[in-house]
Formats: sequence, structure tokens, C-alpha cells
Amino acid sequence: MTAETNSFLLQARGTLAAPPVLSAVTATGRLDGVLFGLTLRQTYRNRSDEVLEVVYTFPLPARAALLGFASELNGERKEGRIVAAAVAERRYEAALDQGDAPVMLESLPGGLYSANIGNLAPGDEIVLEVRFAELLRFDGNRLRVAIPTTIAPRYGDPARAGLQPQQVPQASLEVDYPLALSVNLGAAFRGAALECPTHRSRCEPTGDGMRFELAPGARLDRDVVLVVTLREPRPGLLVQAADPHSASAPWVLMAALQPAPKPGRDAIALKILVDCSGSMAGDSIGSAKDALRGIVAGLEERDWVGLSRFGTTVQHLLEPAPCTPRKIAQAAHLVDSLQADMGGTETHGALRSVFLQPTEGFRGKPDVLLITDGQIWQSQDLLASARVGGHRIFIVAVGCAAAEAGLRDLADATCGFCEFVTPGENLKAAARRMIDRMHHNSWHQPAVEWGGTPLWQTALPASVVGGDTVIAFAGMAAQPGNAMVRLIAPGDNGSPTEIARSEAGAPDAGDDLARMAAWMALSADSLTVQEKTALAIDHQLMTPWTKCVLVHTRAEADKTMDAARLHQVKPMLAAGWGGTSSVRSVYSARDSAGGSQGFGGYAEAFGGIFGEIFGGTRHVAAASRDVRGGAASDEPMDISASAATPPVPVSQDPTPPPLLAVAEHVAASQSSADSMDALAESCKAIVIDKAVRDAIDQGRKLTGLGEGEAWLVLAAWINEQWPDPYRDARAQALKVALTRLDQTKLETLLALFDRLLEHLVPATDLTSRSRRLARAARATPV
Repeated sequence: MTAETNSFLLQARGTLAAPPVLSAVTATGRLDGVLFGLTLRQTYRNRSDEVLEVVYTFPLPARAALLGFASELNGERKEGRIVAAAVAERRYEAALDQGDAPVMLESLPGGLYSANIGNLAPGDEIVLEVRFAELLRFDGNRLRVAIPTTIAPRYGDPARAGLQPQQVPQASLEVDYPLALSVNLGAAFRGAALECPTHRSRCEPTGDGMRFELAPGARLDRDVVLVVTLREPRPGLLVQAADPHSASAPWVLMAALQPAPKPGRDAIALKILVDCSGSMAGDSIGSAKDALRGIVAGLEERDWVGLSRFGTTVQHLLEPAPCTPRKIAQAAHLVDSLQADMGGTETHGALRSVFLQPTEGFRGKPDVLLITDGQIWQSQDLLASARVGGHRIFIVAVGCAAAEAGLRDLADATCGFCEFVTPGENLKAAARRMIDRMHHNSWHQPAVEWGGTPLWQTALPASVVGGDTVIAFAGMAAQPGNAMVRLIAPGDNGSPTEIARSEAGAPDAGDDLARMAAWMALSADSLTVQEKTALAIDHQLMTPWTKCVLVHTRAEADKTMDAARLHQVKPMLAAGWGGTSSVRSVYSARDSAGGSQGFGGYAEAFGGIFGEIFGGTRHVAAASRDVRGGAASDEPMDISASAATPPVPVSQDPTPPPLLAVAEHVAASQSSADSMDALAESCKAIVIDKAVRDAIDQGRKLTGLGEGEAWLVLAAWINEQWPDPYRDARAQALKVALTRLDQTKLETLLALFDRLLEHLVPATDLTSRSRRLARAARATPV
């Protein structure tokens, strides 16, 4: 049995949940060597009596390249086309205005994607088909395939991470999306051991390999993990493929090489940093403690160890010092006492504090072991300071839906390593692997000898560790013969040393490999944005500069000319997140330390992380049974501090931009319930650009609104231009007054400000479509 029991529900006052639009997801994939491809089919149905514009933000593997996109509206299939982002936006908006049914897919930071379905009429059914490929990396003879299905709530500001309001996922305990998944494994995996630690599944041999399939009952509430273990380590792999998109380099080589271990370090100094924020409650903190027990047990007396924990603040529980028996016992006791009770996830400050901990007397450079679920939005903010911190960062990522992209980037940027472990996987084995990596030195400045002169080649990491997989691509002017590829790196004496090799393999049919090569080449700093855009369009790849769009043209009688209501598809809350449920007991009966918890153990986490992420006034209501199996109360518990509107925080910049100062002034006046007349009078003293006052006057003549009302709408328009940490608070203060206005006049005035004042605001990624959807998102009941 793999299902878990939710211990509470979130409910909003005075609203009824809209019928779910996403009804099911099916996925079929294939694993050949290190290439894993998967096709997702998402089925949407409009069961309401309104025309909808559907937005769904969903995850793909962080290192996956999206290679295909199509949709089927009421049985009619259309293939998507990758174009420049601005072109896709124009086509999508034009089709909306003409009453057709456009579909657009866009890439977001951190391995997230947003599907936009326009003019979905009542009764319509549409299936979106997304095909992606990923190059996996062996760890010795072990290959781990992870397919993300949901996005757990994250700490921080999604706007700073590049998401628009309508794209921010709002996790729900009420939705329920079934998942059907099957994967075919190639002949190279025949006889390998297969394990799925996350789901009930079955596996059977086929004519050319094996077939893996999830048992019925799977849901989009956790990563699907498949672990394949070969009987012996896999030798290096070399594949040739034709590239029909390149005239100068029509052949591509891909090498997957496993470097030999480098002689180990005599000792390590390990600074352990454990995430004890609210999202880690329940399963995740239990998994973290299990991993730490294995780590501590694997240390030797010549090693050093320190232990810190963090949330909103950081606490150094054990200063780095040699691993005497007393020190090990003290560390083990502190590990047992860890709780997820420290509020938010301020990873950046915690890492900087740990970097500064002294290790005087230790010969060598210290390492950091970070144990976390990675649920933060601004993961990119960590990279710059991590690179100059002088520490390798090794990461054990725990939980059913850990944030993959940011954690991998952080480990790669510091020449460390990231190991993902979901409930049900062997945490002690993961701890042993991590300790083994730390005790080995890295090979620095690796290079590939291709057996010929490549016209181009992808960049390699700055350092590699023995047993991991290094993947590299190169473009050739002619088809290579029986090539041999070598991976070399400077040895201890500085001379080139061969650390891996691969013999030529069979040519690869199709252009997927060539497109994957172009995908990896897009990360090169030497390419301009224009060059990256052209490369992505040539190879039909999704990037921050390109989007995929298609249009289902409706017959004249079927065109939908009514304004569409925005519908955001809410992801399922990740299983076990924040102590809301427990899946550990399902997979690991031996795990008594982190077993199921009752509702009372989560109260402290609710007050911090839920208020922080979900915001507003909420209720927690127990489900029919909590995870202990006891009867639940039907009486909702109000966890909001107050139903009153909070004071509006203002910018910490001592001299905020003039337009932003207007928004802050108007929002503050509405927070204190000033009348429109008082607002108009107070705004007369504002020193502002003449174009703004002209726009106010023109808007009043156009709409007939009063002066105070015009200033109110101006403040709302300005607020959309500044995605700073205080925008949501200002929007909340303005919301009540805005709802009293005639909505047609409101939209008319906002459009006028778009046209007359856009030159006064800083450069922004907000397009007219994004602003329209942002308004709709803020007006749509949660």
C-alpha cells in the first residue's frame, strides 16, 4: 500500500471550489543507455458553463530538453512550433481576440513550464502532449531515473525568480490527479535489478529489454523514482548521430565517460548544515536525521565535523573539531534532537555563516554537507556567494518533491555533488556514497580527446569525481570512423592522465541526439542572446527566449467571443510536505524515528510556513482521519493571526522611484480606509512627472471616474510594474476599493496607462498579456 492519509484540509471562506479542469495524466517513456525520453499527455476538460483561459505550471526534470509539443482539441490534433517569445505572444493574443483556441507553452526558471490554453469553451476536452529527453548519469553501476509530478510550496518571492502571478503554483489538498506511467528499457538493461521506492509497480521482460509500469492508484503528488542497478559498472559509451540542422558540422558525437577514482584525501573537515524550516516537518526531517546518522557513523577519528541547523535564522550546534569519540557521541545526540521548527528557509545567510566557521588546525579545505528539500524560489541568489565561499557543497536532497534544479546548480558550481533521496530509498547507502565521494579528490580541468578535430564541443564541468558520469558532445565535419574518445586530466605531477575512455558505438537514428547537443550548447557564455535564440529555433528547443505556440481555428459559428475567466490549475500538495502526511511508514517499517505524526506535532510549522506561503485568512480542518488513525474533529481551526488588513510595508530603499512612491502612498491610504476625496486631496502634493498628471486627466474624461478613483487605478497599474517583495501587500490593500469600481472603466483606464506611461517604468518582462493575466489572477477567488 502506498497511499497516505492527509491530516488536514485548507479551506477559504465564502467561496466554492471550481470544478477541476485537469482530469488525468498519462506518460510513456523509453530508457536507452543514458538517454531517457518521456511523452506526457495531460487531459483537460471544461466542466463549467464559462469560457476559460487555463494556466498550469508543472515541472520537468531540471536537465531535460523539451523536444515536442502538440495538442488535441475535441479530437483534432495540432503540432506546436517553437518561435521567438515575442512572436508566440502575438500569435496567442491574436487567436484569443479572434475567438479561436490557442495553446502556448513557455519555459520558466528551475525546470518549470507553464501551459496556457485560451478560449476553452464549455464542454471542450483538450489533450496537451509534451515530449522531453534527458541525459542521465551513472553512479558506478547505478542509474536513478526521477520524474517530477508536482511542485511543493516554496519559500521566498516567486516574482524575483522570474514567475508572473498567474504562473505561481498554489498547492491544494483538495485536488486529485491520477497518473498512469510506463517505461520501456532497452536491451542493455536486460537482467538489471529494478526498484521503484516511491510507488507500487510491476516489471516484466520484453523482446528487446524490459517494461516498467506503475500500478493503478498513482497520483501527481510525488516524484516517480526508478533505480536501475547493473550487474557490473557500465563501460564508457560513444554514440554517433547525424545533425540535419547543421551544414558546417553535420555529425555529432556524444561520449558518456566514467572517470576512475583519484587517490583519496587523508581526512575531511565536514560542516553539516541541516534545513529545519517548516517545510521539512514530518517525513523530510526524519529522512534528514536518518541520512545524518549514516554520515556521522561513517566519519573517522582523523576527520573533523561541525553541525548547524537553519530556518529563518542559523544556529551552530557544534563547532567544527576533530571527531573524537566524545564529539561523535555529541553529534549523534544533537542529530536525534533535530526538529523542523525554525520557520522560513533562509539558505543564503545560513551558508555564508557556515563558510565563516574556522577550521584552524585542519590541513586541507573543508566541505559543507547541506541537507534540505530545496524549497526556495531564489536559488540562483546562492550561486555567486557559494562560488567564492571556498567550500565544496555536497547536498542530500530529501522529500517526495525536492526542488531539483537549484540544488544541482549549487553542487555543480562548487565542484560538489547532489544526491536525491525520497522516502523509501536506502538512506544509509546514500550516506555511504556521499562520504566516499568526500574522501576522494576531484579531477580538475578535465578535457576530451575526440580522435579528431571537432568544429565545436560542449563545456565540461570544472572538476569531476571518480564513478560519476561525464557527458560531452562535439560536432564533426565528416562521419567519424572507429573513433576512440579519451577523458584526460592533469595528474599530481601536472602531466595529462587518461581517466576514462569510450569506444565507438552504433549510429543513432533520428535527430534527438543532435537536438540534445544543441540544448547543452545553449549554456555557453560565448553565445549572445540572438545566437542562442537562432540556435533554439533551428533545433526547435524551448528556452527563456523561445516559446511554443499553436492555434486551433474554430468554425465561425463556434468562435468564443465572450471574455474568458482565468483558471489556474492547482498542483497536488507534495506527499509528506511540511508534516501534512507521512509516507515513510509505507516504505520503511524499520524507520521508527521518523514515523507518522499526529496533527498536534505540526502546529508550530503551520503558524510559520503556511501563513508565509499561502497567505490570507485560512482554516485548517482535520480530514476524516488523521495519520494516527484517530477520529478527526469537524471544527475548523482559524490559524490566521488576524482578519484585519495588516499595515502595508514600504520599500526599504530610502528614495523609492517616484512612480513606486505613488503606489505606496495610495496603498497606505487605503489600508487606513481614507475616502476617495481625502485620497485626491493628499495626491495633489505628490511631485510627479507631467505625463502622469496628463494621463490622470485624460483617464477621468474617458471614464468619468473621480480624481481619487483615478489615482487608485494608477496605483494598481504602477504596482503591476514593480515585482518587489511588497507588491502583494500593496495589492491586498488596494483590492477592496478596486472591486467597488466599474470593471469596464477599470480595464479601460489600465489600458490607457499601458499606452501613455509605459516609458516611465523600468525595463520588465511583463508583457501586455502577462499584465492582463496578473490582473485576472488577483481578481480570481482562491
